[in-house]
Amino acid sequence: ASWSADEMFVAYVAERPKKSQTPEWGDGFGKGRGGAADNGEEAGGVKAKGRVWRGVGEFEDDWGEANTGKQAPVVFVLDVAERLVTMAMEPDAEKSYGQPVWSPKAVDGNHLVYVQWNHSSSIFPNLTERLGIVYCFNRPCEMVVRAWPGDPEKETNAQGVNTGLKSAFSPRFTDGGDLVFLSQENAVRSGTHSATPEVHSKTWDSIVDGTEGAQGFSYGGSGDFPGMYASVLADGPALTLDGHAVLFATVQWRSKTAVVALDVTNGEILRASPEGAPSDAAALDSSSSWAFLGASSNGYVLAQASAPNVPCRLFAKRMTSLESLEDPLTGWQEVYVPGVVDACPELARTALEAISASIAEISAFDADVNPIKTFEATLIGPNQNEKAPRPTLLVPHGGPHTAYSTQFIPSISFLAACGYNVITVNYRGSTGFGEASLQSLPGNIGTADVQDCMAALEHFASEGAVLPDQVAVVGGSHGGFLTGHLIGQFPTVFKAAVMRNPVCNISLMVHLTDIPDWCYIETFGSEEGFFRAQARNTREDLIAMEQKSPVRYIDSVQAAVLVMLGACDRRVPLDDGKRYVSRLKQSDHAPDTRVVVFEKDEHGLTRPQTDFEQWITCLWWLRHHGCGTSDAS
Repeated sequence: ASWSADEMFVAYVAERPKKSQTPEWGDGFGKGRGGAADNGEEAGGVKAKGRVWRGVGEFEDDWGEANTGKQAPVVFVLDVAERLVTMAMEPDAEKSYGQPVWSPKAVDGNHLVYVQWNHSSSIFPNLTERLGIVYCFNRPCEMVVRAWPGDPEKETNAQGVNTGLKSAFSPRFTDGGDLVFLSQENAVRSGTHSATPEVHSKTWDSIVDGTEGAQGFSYGGSGDFPGMYASVLADGPALTLDGHAVLFATVQWRSKTAVVALDVTNGEILRASPEGAPSDAAALDSSSSWAFLGASSNGYVLAQASAPNVPCRLFAKRMTSLESLEDPLTGWQEVYVPGVVDACPELARTALEAISASIAEISAFDADVNPIKTFEATLIGPNQNEKAPRPTLLVPHGGPHTAYSTQFIPSISFLAACGYNVITVNYRGSTGFGEASLQSLPGNIGTADVQDCMAALEHFASEGAVLPDQVAVVGGSHGGFLTGHLIGQFPTVFKAAVMRNPVCNISLMVHLTDIPDWCYIETFGSEEGFFRAQARNTREDLIAMEQKSPVRYIDSVQAAVLVMLGACDRRVPLDDGKRYVSRLKQSDHAPDTRVVVFEKDEHGLTRPQTDFEQWITCLWWLRHHGCGTSDAS
């Protein structure tokens, strides 16, 4: 929600009303025909309670995963004085609206900027259904500005914000009226669900007069900045430092997250958080990740630092001038909040204190011919300074265009605290490492990412951190895809595997998923994927998709396989995983397998009960099959 500058209006997002109401059935049948049931009452005047229902009506498309059955979102405005709610626009049936923000008082305070998405994809015209939107930044979108309440004599009080871009979202205003926003132009151009975002700004005058274009930002600090890897710009006021408007954001910066400052006046990006931890921050080290929480108008910036062994530390820094940004290491003071740091039970605190993390830059298997020669992986486990051989879990992330950071992730820290060396792999194609690295993966899934995972395992094995007869692999979504590939392509390496809502057969998934575009782009690469993407799959398409899939290697699998599925998953529907297990059981030397279905869960398996159960089950499965049963565990 967003408050207007005078606090007389609140803009918020909600589902639009249904187009029409369907008839009532049951004891209410005949309603409107003059019968006794016209008012929902039986002949004797008794209410027909529980025996009237409304018909389902015609199917209406939605935004897929996590949006099942939801109407398209629109922006509403609450007039606080009048207690009146009004739609902010006359909604187009083929559009959705969201992310509203009010203009500041400095420019008039009575304009509303919001984002709109078309229900049909202009970059995939032959995919006729509405494509899923959660985690899908390749959906074209634009910003709209309108006066509020506007001139009743005008046909429309709204106009597009002319950025010249096919992607513009997460709008934020500075106090002076400059509009700052993110763009995933690279994702729209390439078709990948996420790419390297850009941050832009427009002056208020250029918004009102419709001037095309926007100012881009560039990095102005020291070190190698990979790109503006943020999914949203944080709420909160911009600070004014030496006359410059400055916003803050959290970005993925290789295998860590960091706080960056956006100097709107000169379009410069600077690192604002330490590349690790302030010198006086107990328990934190150079592997720590930082995240921006908020800023106050008097110059204080609040951030959170965490690491695999540190759930959360709060820090504040007073920013009084641009010079405050020049040294990100100094000036941060820890903020003690009772009940946060000391809320961790003693048993958990002791277990966490025993683990640490180390990030390694690893040479790719094809470094002699590939311009992207390295990637990163992080080893998380007990006493990493010693790197003793222990039962080892290889954990590739999903996406594939996401990344693991060294921030505190409960499941990863849980497994490390249970005695495992956990290797999280940011294979080439991950976010946070530059656009060239990210775009090297589409068309090469199932080979390049698999080889990077094996290179990470071999790297830490060469350092003496791996017990070779107690290695397992755990992954979800595309991480589950890689898990299936690894146990199929390297069957003697892995003793057990845990697959969470895995992509097992892309040629099956493409018929069921809310993101068929993903199947084409990741299988064929951007250029050919755009050309081939259509609702009617060709035989050649399906053969190529199966050849890229883990199911290709299913007869070689020897590891014990646990598959955990969400019954409400629309991204990788559970039939994909179930059929993989059915085929696995039919192989000549079928390994031990088990399927667990969480009836109320979607793709992420994120319900609290599920989050607890799945990792306890994962630990049991690994130990039951001899991974983690040595004295070292």
